Amino acid sequence: MAYTVSDYLFRTDTIATSILHDTLEDTDMTFEMIKSIFSPLIANHVLDLTRISKDGHKISSAETV
Repeated sequence: MAYTVSDYLFRTDTIATSILHDTLEDTDMTFEMIKSIFSPLIANHVLDLTRISKDGHKISSAETV
């Protein structure tokens, strides 16, 4: 995914977000961890892409298939 995105000459934060897009759903990494390791901008982009059910449960990629 990141390789494809990099072909379009997107900004670095967009490429990082494409790599991290399923991180909150599929790992124990938190929003705060992403924010401190990368940046608030990248953390917010990742959060925008995170699937969360109405009860606050993170929906993993495996659950949507």
